[in-house]
Parts: sequence; C-alpha cells; structure tokens
Amino acid sequence: MPYKSSYRNPYLERGNFWHRQTHLFTLLFYYIDYALAQISALQIRTIAQKNSNEAWSVYMKIADEGGNLSFLDLVNL
Repeated sequence: MPYKSSYRNPYLERGNFWHRQTHLFTLLFYYIDYALAQISALQIRTIAQKNSNEAWSVYMKIADEGGNLSFLDLVNL
C-alpha cells in the first residue's frame, strides 16, 4: 500500500502498518469470527457448484437454527 508511506515512520514504512490496527490485539475473536464465517460460506459455495438446491437447503437449515445452536452444532447439521 504505497499510499501508507506518507507516515514518515520507519517502523510503519517497513510494512508494519497493520500493527496500528489495535483490534487485532484487543478483539482477537472478532477476526476468528470472520474467518469461521468465511470458511462456512466457502463450504456452502462448494456445495452450490455441484448442487444449488442442496446448498440452499444447507443454508436455510443453518439460518433456521442460528441463535439456537452453538457454532459447532451448526456446522454439524
């Protein structure tokens, strides 16, 4: 990201700008949650490439149970 080089800070200019994102350190589960959601979405996409009706069924099952089951229980439906 060349536009980030205007900070005139050698540490940040060496590619360490991401350290300024404090939520990486203070809210780690924020990122873990996004990673789990992305993986789940990619799994449904993989199913959809073979059978869109089955993918829709899986998605609706998860959507119907969301909030009632834990994440692990949802992925094992």
